[in-house]
Amino acid sequence: MSLFRWSPRIAQYPSLGEIPLTGHRDAKRAYAWSYERPDGKRRFFAVLHVGGITGPREAVRAAIVAEARRKQ
Repeated sequence: MSLFRWSPRIAQYPSLGEIPLTGHRDAKRAYAWSYERPDGKRRFFAVLHVGGITGPREAVRAAIVAEARRKQ
């Protein structure tokens, strides 16, 4: 099962978790999820709720952008 089902408007993330944080200087929560790659291995993501990350949608978008930049 793919984590992202692309549409012109949004990426859907069916198994994203919102994790409350204590003791972090800047973030009060984080977002985490994983998906199975075509080779059967899992890819894990975790994004802090800081700066422009104001919710799960922005967390997924930031991860997509970071992955694309990493592959360049």
